[in-house]
Amino acid sequence: DDYDFIIAHIGIVDFSPRPLSSAVNDLYNPAQESCIDNLQLNTRNYSEKIINKKKNMFDEIFGEQNMLEHFSNPYNVTYLNERTINMYTLDMASTYLLPVLKSIDKLIWISCNPFIPGWKGNYPKYRPINISMVEQYSDMFAENLNNVVDLSHWNETEIRQYTCDNLHITKMGSDYIYEKLRTYI
Repeated sequence: DDYDFIIAHIGIVDFSPRPLSSAVNDLYNPAQESCIDNLQLNTRNYSEKIINKKKNMFDEIFGEQNMLEHFSNPYNVTYLNERTINMYTLDMASTYLLPVLKSIDKLIWISCNPFIPGWKGNYPKYRPINISMVEQYSDMFAENLNNVVDLSHWNETEIRQYTCDNLHITKMGSDYIYEKLRTYI
């Protein structure tokens, strides 16, 4: 009751590198929206996941020209036979998104944990080799925001115990985060 927002960037989408076409056509500006009424679902079934246009939100925060410039410079690392990109650069995050987050009273930020290289847990595919770049984003926000549940100190044993695949939290991980959130009450 004492907090207005809790932002969990544990199973994160916007920092993670992905094929360029996925970033642009699946997340930023998909041709068609679907499953909009499925907000209440907690599913791994992609056919049930909400697909909506996030273009307006990204453009409002970062500026359309900055978004287009970012997408025109994909990383040299390929994944699924395509060059990768994430949703915004670290500089864009620092310049545009961080001030927005700092302006939110009573915000609690939940950071990302480090990645265990080569461990995919129960994730059915391999991850891009530049996936650990999310740690830079997570660290930047954790260092610059006030109320942070910081998972960056988790060791390999804790990561395997608290996540099922380097990203998605297990029940034990959820309980760990819940106990940390209680310290803000």
